[in-house]
This record gives sequence, structure tokens and C-alpha cells, in this order.
Amino acid sequence: MSSTPEVNCPQAPQCAENQRLLMECQAKLHQYQSLLEQQESRNQFLRERVRLLEEELLAKKEELAISQSTCEDLRNRLKREQHQCSQLKAALERCIDVPTTISTPPPKGDPDPIPETSWTDVEAISLREEEPPPPPPRPPADRRSPSPLIRRDREKHLSSFAAVELPRFPKLPKPH
Repeated sequence: MSSTPEVNCPQAPQCAENQRLLMECQAKLHQYQSLLEQQESRNQFLRERVRLLEEELLAKKEELAISQSTCEDLRNRLKREQHQCSQLKAALERCIDVPTTISTPPPKGDPDPIPETSWTDVEAISLREEEPPPPPPRPPADRRSPSPLIRRDREKHLSSFAAVELPRFPKLPKPH
């Protein structure tokens, strides 16, 4: 026989069943707690990721606004330059359309055509001309004029440089 007596408890099978259920519940509790910790960790990671993406999105939004502003400025600049270019092109075309010849050919049937002369002939003719008399003395220049060579009529303003009076110099005799 055995030295330890067996104790028979009428509620022993029910206690053992309760112990087993308690152990299973504790195991499931630990399992659910670890799953909960994993989910909380993942949730924290996702929150951090969302925060970083929002910051990145905000930075990209600012870059986009700057790029759109720059693009608009460049479009306006291009339009101005195209307008200026078309104005210059039109002015150039007007200049090209203006006849550049100074003299016209003599009409047909002209009895005395003008003979062609060379520059040496023109120089010789201009040197043979008599020296013109000196110009009459001029009154003092208007103090408001920027230069004594430019005289302005009080009623009219100069519209071009063609109205500028140039000084007259005496002709030098031809060296022999």
C-alpha cells in the first residue's frame, strides 16, 4: 500500500476543470494583450508616418505655389517680350519698306541728263568755290538750352536733330 492516503473530494473534478479553464483564459489573455501591444505599436508607427507625409505634402504644396508664381511671372515676361518683338519687327518692316535711294533716275526724254561725278570731282568743285562770308554775330544763347549749338524757338520745340545748328568752319586752302 501507499504511504499517502488519497483524499477523495466530491468537488475535486470540478476544481480541476475550473483550474484548466482558468489557465486557458490566462493564456488567451496574454495572447490578446500581446496582440493589443502589437496593434498599438503599429498604430503609433502609422500615426508617425501620416505626420511625416502631411509635412512632406505641405512642403510640396509650398513648392508648387512658388513654381506656379514663377511660371506666371515667366509667362507675363514672355508675353511682354513677344509684344516688344512684334513691335520691333513691325518697325523694321516699315524701315525696309521706305525707299533708300536718294536720287531718282532721270525721266525718259530728258534732253540734259545730269552727268555722273566722282568724289574727286565734288572735292575739286567744293575747293574752287569761294569762301562764304562769315555768319552774322549771334545773340547770346538761351540759358535754358543744354548747348549753345542747339537753339530753340520759344514757340516750337525741337522735334529732331535736324533742327540742330552746327558750327560753320572756314574752308582751308588746298595745299600746293
